[in-house]
Amino acid sequence: MDAKTQQIIEKIKGNPALAQQLLSSAEGRKLMQLLMGNDGGAALQSAARSAAAGNTKDLAAMLSRLMESGEGAALMQRISENAKK
Repeated sequence: MDAKTQQIIEKIKGNPALAQQLLSSAEGRKLMQLLMGNDGGAALQSAARSAAAGNTKDLAAMLSRLMESGEGAALMQRISENAKK
């Protein structure tokens, strides 16, 4: 996971209202759609459970794969810009 993505995650973790705002935005809904993938969200749920228990490896891998696509990178850039506001 790159440093910019990590900064966004840390900012969101410290501000639940910001997390809710971002997830209810068009970009947040698109992010969730991309992360849900073709398995109905099973991999995302598993990664989220692991992250909640302190193991962020799977979630970081999902975000890294997302950032490798042009669509994912652009989406994360827009989310980053919105998080700064």
